[in-house]
Amino acid sequence: MIQLMLYIFAAGAIVLGLVVFASGRTRRMNNIAAAINFCIALWSITVAQFLTSTDAEMARLFAQGFYIAAGIFAALLMLLSFYFVQQTVRLVVWLPVALMATAIVASILFIPDFMIRSIGFGTSPYVVIDPVTYLIYSAYFVFLFVSGMTTLLRGFVRSKGARRSQLASYITGIAWMSVPGFITNLILPFFQIYDLVWVGPMTSVLFLATLSYSIMRHGLFDVRLAVARTTAYVLTLGTIVALYVGSVYLLSELLFTKTSLPQVLLNAGITIVLVLAFQPIKRLFDRVTHSIFYRNRYSRSVFNAELSKILTGSIDLQPLLRASASLIAETFGAEQVSFVVPEGARILNIGTKGHVRMARADFTQIASWHRPEVQTVHRSAIVRSILEESKTEVSMRRLLKSYRTHIVLVLRQANEVKGILLVGERRSGRYTPRDFTVLDNVADELAIALQNAMSLREVRLLNDTLQQRIDEATKELRMSNAQLRRLDEVKDEFISMASHQLRTPLTSIKGYIDMMLEGDAGKITPTQEKFLTEAFVSSERMVHLINDFLNVSRLQTGKFIIDKRPANLGKIVTQELESLKVNASGRQLLFQLKVGEDVPEYLMIDEAKLRQVIMNFSDNAIYYSRPDSTIKVALVMRGNNLEFTVKDTGIGVPESEQSQLFTKFFRASNARKQRPDGTGVGLYLAKRVVTGHGGEIIFSSVEGKGSTFGFSLPVAKLRVRDNTN
Repeated sequence: MIQLMLYIFAAGAIVLGLVVFASGRTRRMNNIAAAINFCIALWSITVAQFLTSTDAEMARLFAQGFYIAAGIFAALLMLLSFYFVQQTVRLVVWLPVALMATAIVASILFIPDFMIRSIGFGTSPYVVIDPVTYLIYSAYFVFLFVSGMTTLLRGFVRSKGARRSQLASYITGIAWMSVPGFITNLILPFFQIYDLVWVGPMTSVLFLATLSYSIMRHGLFDVRLAVARTTAYVLTLGTIVALYVGSVYLLSELLFTKTSLPQVLLNAGITIVLVLAFQPIKRLFDRVTHSIFYRNRYSRSVFNAELSKILTGSIDLQPLLRASASLIAETFGAEQVSFVVPEGARILNIGTKGHVRMARADFTQIASWHRPEVQTVHRSAIVRSILEESKTEVSMRRLLKSYRTHIVLVLRQANEVKGILLVGERRSGRYTPRDFTVLDNVADELAIALQNAMSLREVRLLNDTLQQRIDEATKELRMSNAQLRRLDEVKDEFISMASHQLRTPLTSIKGYIDMMLEGDAGKITPTQEKFLTEAFVSSERMVHLINDFLNVSRLQTGKFIIDKRPANLGKIVTQELESLKVNASGRQLLFQLKVGEDVPEYLMIDEAKLRQVIMNFSDNAIYYSRPDSTIKVALVMRGNNLEFTVKDTGIGVPESEQSQLFTKFFRASNARKQRPDGTGVGLYLAKRVVTGHGGEIIFSSVEGKGSTFGFSLPVAKLRVRDNTN
C-alpha cells in the first residue's frame, strides 16, 4: 500500500512538473520548479523500489538514487527561493551551488562506499552508512535548505500584498514537508533506521498541495493557460471518442450483424462528421475552461490603483509611458503594448520590449478614425474583433493586423488627440467586453497624464534652450572678461613702468630739498624753511605712493616677495615716527610711543615693506585725527606675539563698511570726504605684507571716536637663530 501511494505521488509530481514547465519553458523559475517536482518523483520512486528490494546491489542503486534526488532537490530549492524573492540569481550564488551539487552527485555515483558502506536486510532494507561522509552530506543539505528558507523569510518580511501571500503559501508548504522529512530521511538513517524512510516522500504531497494551491489561488506560476488548454483538449477528445464509440456501437447493433462495405462507409462518414465537429466542440470547451480559469484573472480596482500610482508618481514622459505599458501588458496578458505620441514633426513610440513602431501617416489615420455605427459601446477603444463584424472597415482592420494590434485606445483631451495606446494580441484566449470597458475607463486618466508629461517635456525643452542661450552669453562674458584681464595686465605694466620712471626724479628732488633744509646751500629764512618743509613732506608722500603702486603691480604679476633679513623693529618704528614728526606738529598732533622692554632686538623681517606698513598706519592717523590730540603708538609683547598698534581719536570707520576696508582700492565714505586724494591701496598692501610674515592685522574702530590699526607677528617663527650676523 505504501509503495502504491509513493507511485501515485510520483505520478502527480511529474504531471504538475510538466504543467509548470509547459506554461513557461523560457522562464528559469518555471524550469527550476518543474525540476523540483521531477526530483520529488524520483525520490518517491527510488524509495518505493528500495523498500521492496531483496537484492543488495539493486537496493544500493535505489539508495543512491534517493540520496541523489534529495541532494539535487536541496540545491534546486535554494535557487528557486532566490529566483522567487529576487527575480534573478547572480553567478556568485548559483555557480557554487551547482558545483556543490555536482560534487555530491559525483561522489555518490563514482566513489566506492561514499556514504553507503553496505546494505542490510531486516524487516526492511537498511543502509550501513559511513558516518564521516554522511555528516558531510547532511551539512550540505542543511546549509542549502537553511539558505533557501532564510531568503524566503527575508523576502516575506519585505513584501506586501499578493507577493506576500504567495511567499506565505510557499514557505508553509516547505515547512510542512521539512520537519518530518528531516527526522525520517536525515536523522534516523544516521542510526540505520530506514523503516520510516517512506515518510519523507509522503510528506512531499503537502508541498505539492500548497504549490498547487498557490498556483490556483495566488498565481505563483502562470500555468493557467497550460491547465486550461490541457483540460479543454482532454474534454474534447473524450467527447469525440465517446460519440464515436457510441455511434458505431449503436448503429452496428441496430443495422448490421457483421462488418460489411456499407458499415465501413458509415464509419468513415461518422469519422468525417466528428472531425468537422472537432473545432466547434473545442471552442466550446475553450470558452468553458476560459471562464473557469480566467474568471477572476485580475482585479479591476488593483489595476486602477497601480495605474494611478504610476501616473501620479512620475512626470517624466518616457518612464511614465514605459511603466504604464508594462502594467497593461502584464494585467491583460498582451503580447505587446505601446504608446504613440506626436511631438512636433516626429512620432514617439514607447512601450514594452519588441513593440512595433508606427509611422506618422498610420498614426494620423487611426487618430482621425471614427465610425459611430462601429464604435457604439466604447467611445475611445477601436477593437479589431468588432471591426471584423463590419464589411466596410477592411483598411482599418488590415492596419491593426499589420501592427499586431487588437485594441487601439485613442487618448483625447479637450477634443484633441494627445496620443494612442496600442494593445497587442492576447497571449492566451481572447479579450472580453470587461477588458474593453476597463481600458476605456482609464482613457481619460491616461490622456491627462500624457498631457501633463508633454507639458513638462516642453518646459524642459524650453529650459534647455534657455540654458543654451545662457551658456552662449556666459561664453561671451568670459571672452569679455579675458579681454578685460589683458587690459588690466597692460595697465599694471604701465603703472609699474611709470612708477619706476618717477622714482628717480622724485628721489633727486627729495635729496636736494633735504640738503637745502640742512643749510648746504646757504642760510635760509624761516619762511623758506616752511615752504621747503612742505615740499619735502609732499615729495615724501609721493615716494611712498609710488612704492604702493609698485607693490600692487608686483602682486598682480606674482613678483611680490617677502625678503626677510635681520632687522630691529623697535628702531624702525622710532625712525618712522621721527620722520613724520614734522607733519604731525604741523597739524597740532603729538606721537606718544611705547616700546616694551621685552621686545626682541632683531627679527627676520622684510624691513622695507614693514617700514612702509608702519608709515602707512601712522600717516593715516595724522590725516584722520582731530587737531590737538595725541596718537598712541605701541610696540609690545602679547604672549608669544609682537604687537604694533597705532590708536588715534579720528573720524573712525562706519560699521557697515569695515568688512571691505582691507580690499584693493576701497576707501570708507567718510575718509573720501575728508581726504579725496587717497588711493585705497595702503591698507590692502599692509594686510598682504603682514600675512606674508605669518602675522595678522589688528583693527578696531568706532565711527566718530577713532580707530586702532596694527599687526601681530609670531616671534617664534621670526626670531633670529644666529646673532653673529
